[in-house]
Amino acid sequence: MKKLKRLLERLLPPGMDPKTLCGTFITGAVISTLGSLTFWLRYTTALYTLYETVGGRSQRIEGAMMPDFIALLGDASLENALACFVILACIMPLFAIYHYLYHRQGARSDYLMRRLPRRWVWHARCLALPLLAGAAALALGFVVLMLDFGLYMLFTPGDAILPGQWLKIWSVL
Repeated sequence: MKKLKRLLERLLPPGMDPKTLCGTFITGAVISTLGSLTFWLRYTTALYTLYETVGGRSQRIEGAMMPDFIALLGDASLENALACFVILACIMPLFAIYHYLYHRQGARSDYLMRRLPRRWVWHARCLALPLLAGAAALALGFVVLMLDFGLYMLFTPGDAILPGQWLKIWSVL
């Protein structure tokens, strides 16, 4: 834990508490993951429409097809189950601006940082964690997408899946 704290301190402006960025990222990741559960609400609703109850028994409706995975995921608006991950990734670069402004407070350490032999250290301290957090948000969204797709293919009856689901994902992305 001490090594992680030291690493975070090296990647942040001097004197800045890493809890702000980490707390925002973790909160955003939890909210995004919970928001992605809307896919499962749409999926279970669509799955139940494949069946009907006859004489107290559940039977598959003949010819009933499951909607496309992309349709269940949501359209390209905020109704998309993965939109929160993209929003989180877009919020993270705002922390880079905050980090640059943080250097301009008080004793104006930005002047000192510009005079260092390795001038890129200033930019690294301002940009590294926000960009890594944004990339991590997109990576987490991709993992959730692949997990949702895998479970969609696993739990949906094979003859109810329309062909070309994998290609439809990549055509949308």
